[in-house]
Amino acid sequence: MKSSETNLEPMNVTLRPRFESHGPLLMAGLQARYTCETLDDIPKQWERFISQVSKVSSRIGEADYGLCIDMSAGDNGFDYVTGVQVSDLANLPAEWVGVRIPAQTYAVFSHPGHVSTIRHTARAIGEEWLPQSGREPAQPSRGEPNLIERYGRQFDPNTGTGDIELWLPIKA
Repeated sequence: MKSSETNLEPMNVTLRPRFESHGPLLMAGLQARYTCETLDDIPKQWERFISQVSKVSSRIGEADYGLCIDMSAGDNGFDYVTGVQVSDLANLPAEWVGVRIPAQTYAVFSHPGHVSTIRHTARAIGEEWLPQSGREPAQPSRGEPNLIERYGRQFDPNTGTGDIELWLPIKA
């Protein structure tokens, strides 16, 4: 993953979500806490994750995920898990955590650009689409994601582009 961009100038993002129900889901991965000041360290977490993911025998599918958890914890930070979907939480690498996600409905948005600009899309979802949509975000329990980044089969970590989605849990 490339270093994240700190300039949050508006970007022309067309927000046309699809709606999907998933779950319950089990995810496993590396977890760290970030603030606005430390966001540029997230690519290092992805590098550590990629070096360890082959040790996970219970992986389901080929997608990788970034889980943004406890975003309203009061310190303007959030926990970020770089992970994969798994069939069970047994026999994970030593540093890894498990995340249980209940059955949920999501507004799913494609991110059209480089991974370093994903904050533009997330911000547009929260500041533009959500207030105009008539939808409400789900209120996840502690330890559950407020937002999920999904990096699918066509995502190229060398170029930082292709097959990136943001999944926003919404009230059904």
